[in-house]
Amino acid sequence: MEANPLLNVELPPELQEILQSAPHVAIASNVDQLVELAIRDAKNGFHEVAYDIPERGKVVEASVCRVRNGISANYGSASHWRSSRNAVPVPCSAATCST
Repeated sequence: MEANPLLNVELPPELQEILQSAPHVAIASNVDQLVELAIRDAKNGFHEVAYDIPERGKVVEASVCRVRNGISANYGSASHWRSSRNAVPVPCSAATCST
């Protein structure tokens, strides 16, 4: 990964503050690096995207796996489908979501 690919990018102050306070920020420079980052902590073929929320505990947003043409992110809750209100859920299991 490059040292800091955002040096020449003007970012809103709020985003600059978030990035500066983050313990680690990884930015992919190409598709191969993006795939590697997306599944680097995979267990049994799946990487869990989760957050710890105070007084609520662990919330799993998505399960990411490698597929033939890249990666697939499967959201466990309709509230996590941010890109399209008309998204159609497609179940993903070890049998259907694999290399």
